[in-house]
Amino acid sequence: MNIFLWLFVFLFALSCVEFVFPNYKALNRQIYHLAWGISLFVFAIKYYYGPDIIFYISLYESNASSLNLVRNAFSEAAFGEWGFYYFCALMKFFGASFWTMTAVITVLYFGAVFALFKKVERYRTFALFLLVIMDYNLLAYEYRQCLAVALFIYAIVCLIDKKYTLGIILLLLSATMHKSALFMVVFVVLAFVLRKSLPLSMKTYWLLLVCLIFFTFIPLADVLIFILKYLPINTSSLTSIVHHMEVNVQFQSVFFVYFMVLVCLSFFKQIQMNERWKTIALISMFGLAFIAFFYQNWFLLNRLRSYFLPFIITYCIYAFPQASPNTRILYQLLVVSLMVFGLFTMRTYYVGLQKPENISNETSTVFGLLHKSKAQIRGENLEKAACFWKHYDKYRSSDKKKN
Repeated sequence: MNIFLWLFVFLFALSCVEFVFPNYKALNRQIYHLAWGISLFVFAIKYYYGPDIIFYISLYESNASSLNLVRNAFSEAAFGEWGFYYFCALMKFFGASFWTMTAVITVLYFGAVFALFKKVERYRTFALFLLVIMDYNLLAYEYRQCLAVALFIYAIVCLIDKKYTLGIILLLLSATMHKSALFMVVFVVLAFVLRKSLPLSMKTYWLLLVCLIFFTFIPLADVLIFILKYLPINTSSLTSIVHHMEVNVQFQSVFFVYFMVLVCLSFFKQIQMNERWKTIALISMFGLAFIAFFYQNWFLLNRLRSYFLPFIITYCIYAFPQASPNTRILYQLLVVSLMVFGLFTMRTYYVGLQKPENISNETSTVFGLLHKSKAQIRGENLEKAACFWKHYDKYRSSDKKKN
């Protein structure tokens, strides 16, 4: 069985233990540390894994020296993402292999998550399970964005802890790693400007719930694409945005999760929050608003959801135990729906592994070097990645013909 599927099952089991013994703080702390350590280890040992290695190997290994990477940082191909080129140049300067570079990104991400989850005391293993299973693609394949998200999380943690200089530096660094992080700078500025004036009332979440239902049937992307074509946007950036918006699915299983989260927040009265939690709550609200408006456009949504998701999960873990006895049933229903969604996602992932186009998801770890050479593993996995993109291009072509 795929190593990541084993990890999903392992985290699910530990989450169940956490719910069975909620008052055993020492036990739950040890369980969380175990879950965090195993998750970090499993994602760190992946070796030339996934379909996106076609791009990353070309970027990292084809540039013979760190100087070449620096020279290419401001090329058209690197437009808006020069920070990642500098990061790779730094890794090459210290003689890091491609695997070492990917492992460093994984460590940075899980370190950021650990720092954020320190803000809550309960159900951290469950929070980690949700984050891993809902953002698996980010952790497994998307190195640029994973690094951007890690720096973004560190930045917010620093800002809410009033380490403003370091927080601003990390936020700006995040924006140089991936274009999607540029949008997040706007949300962060709004969150800090409005945290004292914008009320987080039940009506706000009711409105978002209505929007989620409305935009499930009425896509917003068509209107935005029409507007974007008349704006002074770089051609490559416009093409990328339109491509992300054109990929849509009207109904997704995760709809029930979004629906239940908004229902719960809509029924809860004012939650006790200090200034730190108000900031996290506002970032979460912006994330839920983005989800409500762009629910159908899952490709675009997943790009920005990765930044919001850790904060939405953290805020929910903090807020829901404060539910009154009258609304606690909603909190329990949400937990059940999340568990069911987790099981459904694991089953979907397992079924997907059987498809020929997903051959690039076959387990490949650094321990494979005990049996094969680096060149052999690299070559085999590049062939698997090429197979995925061949099937993907066929799917995109047929989808465009249908539309």
